[in-house]
Amino acid sequence: MVGLYTVLPIVKNGVREVRGQISNGMKIDLKGITRIVFLVGKYAIKIPNFKYDHDHFLQGCVANWSERKYCKNFKNAKYDGNMYEWVAPSLFCSWFGLIQVQKRCEPYLKNLTEQEKEFYKPLCGTDNKKENFGLLKGKLVCLDYV
Repeated sequence: MVGLYTVLPIVKNGVREVRGQISNGMKIDLKGITRIVFLVGKYAIKIPNFKYDHDHFLQGCVANWSERKYCKNFKNAKYDGNMYEWVAPSLFCSWFGLIQVQKRCEPYLKNLTEQEKEFYKPLCGTDNKKENFGLLKGKLVCLDYV
């Protein structure tokens, strides 16, 4: 019970889904080693994961900061290798990478083809599991990059 509202947490495959009058269907993704992701409305809010150890927490901070830096640097760049349109855009990152806000994407339910894996390799290396990808306006984008 939170205040006067009831909140019912449901956990499925490492994702905590919070339902109730105050949550508006917020989801919390606890599967990541370096970051925890809150899915709220049109946004994905990423924070460093404090559950494991100091190294993972710092890696989460750096990942947040790196994704925001990537988006700021390449948003308006015009060259053949620019991958900006193939990532979930980072809209904000606080100092030290403690909080990052991205556009929320729909889950991608299929495994990537070999051609897609090769295409996204500059962004995500070999960490190309389907959970790291989503659909933004019907287009496949990388959620966990750089």
